[in-house]
Amino acid sequence: THLGLKVSDKSLQGMMQYLKGTFAQGVSFEGFRDVLLLLPSVQPHAVLEALFYLPLDDAQSEYTVPRDVHVPLQGGLFASLLAKLYAGGIAGSVSRTVTAPIDRVKTVIQAAPPGGVHKGLLETVRDIRTTHGLKAFWRGNGTNCLKIAPETAVKFMAFDYLKKAISQDPGHVTITERFVAGGLAGAASQLTIYPLEVVKTRMAVSPAGTYKNVAHCLQATLAEPAGARGLYRGLTTSLSGIVPYAGIDLMVNSVVREKVAAHYASIEQEPSVVAVLGCGMVSSSTAMLCTYPLNLIRTRLQASGMPGAIAYTSAAHVFRETLAAQGPRGLYA
Repeated sequence: THLGLKVSDKSLQGMMQYLKGTFAQGVSFEGFRDVLLLLPSVQPHAVLEALFYLPLDDAQSEYTVPRDVHVPLQGGLFASLLAKLYAGGIAGSVSRTVTAPIDRVKTVIQAAPPGGVHKGLLETVRDIRTTHGLKAFWRGNGTNCLKIAPETAVKFMAFDYLKKAISQDPGHVTITERFVAGGLAGAASQLTIYPLEVVKTRMAVSPAGTYKNVAHCLQATLAEPAGARGLYRGLTTSLSGIVPYAGIDLMVNSVVREKVAAHYASIEQEPSVVAVLGCGMVSSSTAMLCTYPLNLIRTRLQASGMPGAIAYTSAAHVFRETLAAQGPRGLYA
């Protein structure tokens, strides 16, 4: 990296093995230079690997495995955390605000009672707009942005700690070790900010005027028979979705990256921006499709007990009611 070279892990490992076997008594400058000259000028694998491990979170990041963040020599972990919160807070707020209308429409559709009349996408959009106006598409977005800082801080610090604690060689963390540390870090962040997830969902699906603000929604939820437990409805379902989502995302992304890298290597070109973004889009979309039923069950549990909503007792209750009323297709409403 300091030399300005893009080298994939596979190429780097091969180079080091060659140096170890050829220069048993020590590597001279000329020998090291000759090995570097043998590296291909175009390395699609290196480009895709570098972008895959960037410290980015998507708009709905509860299932996103945290990426590696390089800690600067000066300032240490705290400075890196502040930089992550600053950049992640701005980027996360913008992305969640832009996608808020889509997220609210999805939440409203998911929270609809299984036995009731189900509206389609366009009908739901028209109903929100005509009943509550354009501003209603961003209801609950303030809460969604509010949880970015604590969610990012807990996920980042937990991931950094667990990665070092789990890995046998902290300087070279394997994919499996990163996967385990990321899953546990995601679970820790969910435990911390989950009440805000419940508030976001309730404010999104409630009629206008039901809740004045975040504090009012929290107070109203605590006043229900379930008490404080009501702020953690669906937590188990949410946590159970982290591992399959991250596993499918990682597996599909790895396969797609290999195919894309092989194609660009054959034509001796670096991957385009579209190709790089496409890898992430395909893997995350596949993971979301596979875990969507868990997302739906979680949303219905979060809205459980609200006026006009069914009072579910468990995730199994939601599953049975949905299947009985709509069949398997109902799990993808």
